[in-house]
Amino acid sequence: MHQILKKVVAVDWQNFNRGCQNILQGTALPRWENVIQQVNDDGVDVLEQLIFTAGRVPENDSAEALATVTSQSRNLSAALQRQTAARVFICPAKRTPSGDFKQSDDQRLMIKTLSSCLRLKPDFLTLFASDGDYAPMVWELREWGIRTEVVGRNVAGELREAAYHVVDLEQLLEKIAEEAA
Repeated sequence: MHQILKKVVAVDWQNFNRGCQNILQGTALPRWENVIQQVNDDGVDVLEQLIFTAGRVPENDSAEALATVTSQSRNLSAALQRQTAARVFICPAKRTPSGDFKQSDDQRLMIKTLSSCLRLKPDFLTLFASDGDYAPMVWELREWGIRTEVVGRNVAGELREAAYHVVDLEQLLEKIAEEAA
């Protein structure tokens, strides 16, 4: 009898979107269902999909600028939820005294993904990310018996080492394009 694997999917949206745009160079992003289908066999039950994206920082402190970026974040969240059936988390970004901004999406992705995996106890986490900062989370999940498959472009060595399996984003997109042709 064929055993069904349980998975949680977590996505660093900025990383995924930027990677797709660099690879596709003007071509439209593939449908999310095609991306998910490429990383899941028929015998996979996706328990939860989590997408994390950074909120935008207004260009100034005016009410209009704040309203604009708030509206853009809400629209992005709604669109991603409709297209992916995922839970979308808009992570706040804060302006620093130097005028730059600090995003909190990496930390929130790690905390929420770790808690979801420990609660749901999947066989695998599919993590769309490339940043080595995620390696400690992947090692911790491994301690709990949860394997991680990383999908990304230029995946950091620390994350590659911690992962059970790494899927190159460019090869994944090429395969989707071939099947669509």
